[in-house]
Amino acid sequence: MKKRILMLAALLLAFSLFSCGEAAATGAENTAGTTAAETHEYIPPKTQTIDPTTQNEAVQGDDEMTKSYTIDAHEAGGITIPTYTIPEANDDMTSKRNTDVTFPAHNRGEDNTNSQFVGANHIWPRYSRSGSDTLTDGAKTTLELGASTIKTYVTHLNKTSYYTADQWGDAEMNTPVDMVTHPYYLALFDMELDTYVLGTYIFTSEFGHPAVYFSSHFPEEARKLEYEQLYELTYYLCKKYEGTGKTFIIQNWESDWACVPYSENREYPTKDILDRFIRWTNTRQDAVMAAREAAGCSDVYVYHAIEVNRNIDGMNGHPCVLYDAVPYTYCDFYAYSCYDTQENDETFAASLDTMLKIASENRAGGASRCYIGEFGWPHELGSQMRTDIAERVLRIAREKGFSHAYWWELYGYIKSEHTYWLISDQNEYSEAWNKLYKFVNGKDCEAYHA
Repeated sequence: MKKRILMLAALLLAFSLFSCGEAAATGAENTAGTTAAETHEYIPPKTQTIDPTTQNEAVQGDDEMTKSYTIDAHEAGGITIPTYTIPEANDDMTSKRNTDVTFPAHNRGEDNTNSQFVGANHIWPRYSRSGSDTLTDGAKTTLELGASTIKTYVTHLNKTSYYTADQWGDAEMNTPVDMVTHPYYLALFDMELDTYVLGTYIFTSEFGHPAVYFSSHFPEEARKLEYEQLYELTYYLCKKYEGTGKTFIIQNWESDWACVPYSENREYPTKDILDRFIRWTNTRQDAVMAAREAAGCSDVYVYHAIEVNRNIDGMNGHPCVLYDAVPYTYCDFYAYSCYDTQENDETFAASLDTMLKIASENRAGGASRCYIGEFGWPHELGSQMRTDIAERVLRIAREKGFSHAYWWELYGYIKSEHTYWLISDQNEYSEAWNKLYKFVNGKDCEAYHA
């Protein structure tokens, strides 16, 4: 029962973040019927739903023929973006791509420290402990934890949804570059952190909600805008922060839910949805790769990731993003929002093994890496479960060589019956905070009182 409540709460939160009117009904149905995998051993991918021989037809038949575009040189965020070309959609779904990507030690799970491994999601905070803007305040709390990585959002909804406690001013923000040149982000990126995970989408709702619109269509204008905005964000970050050694990972939100965002019953993604999701993902990955090559990226690292969240579906023989989309992509990273398996050692370990195996056989030829994008448990449903899940995820993800793990969430995000905070608006340090603190620092936090 508690598992059902947790997954329902997490899904309702995510959908409320995306302002989906059908969220309440959807969340209740989407958690129904969840079962544990019958076996805890690695299960090879079943016959994939994507037929590579039909990809050209699929790409051309979505809304219109694709074409290439030349974007003239211009300034973005004080950085000159040289002329570049957005190529036609790449309909080859079998060739290896991105096989030579490399990672610094602080992003390699086998080499980084616990402080570089552990972080927290800092999305939709309701308060600031220091009185400063919530982004900078969250970074300060992350450093207090002893961690050097944080996960935030960069979207056109920041001002109206995710970071409403802050005063953003009247400056227009029409692109991700406009957002990260705001003083809040300039201050955040100037903090002594080495890895920033940025939940990032195109700055428009013209095609539908930017996190999920591909579930119904992926028109050519959307493909062009996805490429353009991610290319320019990547180029900007490479040039602005060259020589700092910092890492920026651009990712999406839980792909399995994004593929079926308005389902009134427990549904799985269809072939058409997975086709569009793969093309959407590869468009974004192509943009990031092209931009970092053009920029040179000297002692700064910009990567792209997608986040999966229903691995258990694939382990039980149902369609899911991990099994049916990841093999056709070549992302730098794959994140895992792991609420579906985090409650059991064997199931969680099997899910990570499966993820590593499938990612190693994707179109990047084994070059991709994985991290935990979300894990957590509501404060109200039991402190022992919170500490058990924190211990399990950190221990097993570390053993498996995952690069990072991000708790959901650093601060309280909504006034509801379920909260996941590490530190409350009353400055109360939770048992989960202490567990993460001890993992990083090797001792209990003095500010925590059991």
